[in-house]
Amino acid sequence: MITKTANEIIEGAKAKAGVFNCDFLGFLTVTNELNNAFREVYSEIARSDNDYFVKTIRVEDDRCFKLPKDLFIIKGIYIELPSGCLVKLEKEEYSLENGVFRYLVPQVGTIVIKYVPDPPTLTAPRESEEINIEAPDEWGKMTDLGVYYKRDGLYYYYSFENASEEEIEESEYKTGSTTFLKHTITIDYDEQTITAVDADENEEDWTEIFTREQFGDFTEIVFDSPYCFVTYEDGHILVFSQLIPTLWNIKASSGHDTLGKVHAIKTDDRTLYGVIYEDEDGYFYRASFVPDTVLNYPSNALFNYLEVILARLFLSMNGMESAYVNEDLYRNIKSQFYRELQMDHNSVAVRKPTLRRFRRV
Repeated sequence: MITKTANEIIEGAKAKAGVFNCDFLGFLTVTNELNNAFREVYSEIARSDNDYFVKTIRVEDDRCFKLPKDLFIIKGIYIELPSGCLVKLEKEEYSLENGVFRYLVPQVGTIVIKYVPDPPTLTAPRESEEINIEAPDEWGKMTDLGVYYKRDGLYYYYSFENASEEEIEESEYKTGSTTFLKHTITIDYDEQTITAVDADENEEDWTEIFTREQFGDFTEIVFDSPYCFVTYEDGHILVFSQLIPTLWNIKASSGHDTLGKVHAIKTDDRTLYGVIYEDEDGYFYRASFVPDTVLNYPSNALFNYLEVILARLFLSMNGMESAYVNEDLYRNIKSQFYRELQMDHNSVAVRKPTLRRFRRV
């Protein structure tokens, strides 16, 4: 199994093109084009006999149920016999309409649907910028341009553009957000409790949502709806989009976990920066908001193909020409990818099916 991160694919494309500074493109352009290329290649894999991305659901004795929300392409619909054998259903035996499956014949049994889920969105982190300041006593609001904080009873603002700290008046100081998803959040770090109060003053206990026993107590929680960063006792950091958590790891490409503490956040769709991060050694950084997506595939053919597609784009957008990259290398790598794709899918490693139970409509 080959593993690569989105950032490694971008770096590989720059190396193939001989272009090591992509600022002429803009960081969002690079990541957007990576996703465009990945979705195109992912669709080719999904429509082939390759089973790597296939997931399976089994629904017992249910004639009508909702299909998975992440359904991209259906690979096959079957009824499972008592012997365990799968018999493919004919199109006249079922209907698919508005995301609902209906079984149209009298026989009832276990319906098995094999499908490919939606392609994931790939994200890649920017290289972090060091913030050379003495440790604050309290962190305030982070903006696209800078961050507020207090130290020794005085108030400060750090400008990202000037990489400088300036003392400000108390009236200029701005505190961080205490609201998340239209709830006012109260955190008790000593008792390890989190309380959320909505606009109608309804109170909910959200402690369980953010608790992760494997990481220890939560030590820092910051918000910028719809996102929330939670730092835990052992240094692991989770980023919640809405209430869905992902391990935040800007060091994934190096094979290491990102351990430390996030003190402030502000989403920045232009640069993808947006996190004030303190590493294990106590140094502060303006870091990338997004984690580095990790991809797995049975061979390197997928990653090579993505890299050469991007390499051709980088050359074109930089006004450069390379017959070797645009023709020879592209043709050879593309041929290798499709040769592997056309191989017997039984020779390709298949992920263990995910069993899910869906409620009745």
